[in-house]
Amino acid sequence: MRILRLLKPRLPEDPVILDVGASNGRWTREIVKIFFGATVFLFEPGTAYTDEINATLDSHERLKLFPIAIGERDGPATFHVHPDPQGSTTVDWQEGNFATPTTVPMRTIDSLIKEGTLPSPDFYQDGHSGR
Repeated sequence: MRILRLLKPRLPEDPVILDVGASNGRWTREIVKIFFGATVFLFEPGTAYTDEINATLDSHERLKLFPIAIGERDGPATFHVHPDPQGSTTVDWQEGNFATPTTVPMRTIDSLIKEGTLPSPDFYQDGHSGR
């Protein structure tokens, strides 16, 4: 959170932020404390944290959930649901039988921007790569 506070003067007053791999919405809840006027788009194909995500969405008027994965192409993707849902991912880590595969829709950020579904982001957080 310290890094986000340092970024605040370098971003627009009301930034557009993407939370890719939103999981339970915790990061988004923290980000709107720092960026009060932010519009945050959350991307989460998993369903393990539905109640927490819904509570997050209800906590701020400028949040929108996309129940999809973000990846390198548009189309269906295999989503590996782990016993600890925060470890669920489209990345196949070859971890044996610990994950249950399911198919989810996947889109690229570029295609969502190009079709007008998303504005260009000012900042994004990727739950898997730490961007």
